Amino acid sequence: KKENICVLENPLEKICQIRGVNFTFIDDKDEHKQKHAGIIAQEVDSIIPEVVCKKNDDLWTANYNSLIAYLIESVKTLKHENDDLKHNNTLLNQQLKEQSETIIQQGNDIKKIKEHLKLYH
Repeated sequence: KKENICVLENPLEKICQIRGVNFTFIDDKDEHKQKHAGIIAQEVDSIIPEVVCKKNDDLWTANYNSLIAYLIESVKTLKHENDDLKHNNTLLNQQLKEQSETIIQQGNDIKKIKEHLKLYH
């Protein structure tokens, strides 16, 4: 069972502060040290401390599974922002279409007025 459940605060902002890096392990004895991708637990600790496990002063690890909740909420935030932008874009395109139609009609009206004025000169 779970308790003290609360919504994550500012997940997107926190994720954006985390630096993704490539690295090799210092104690890797292989001369062709394998390159890894990840995050630095010491940097993440000040941003999302609950994903950092401090085994001792020298060995900190990041629990990547704990980051998933932040990533999920970040995706939701970005989707919501994207949906808002799409909606605003649709509204602006409709306004542009209406204004274009008005300009075309005004151009036609001006043409008619000019033709009408020519009749009187």
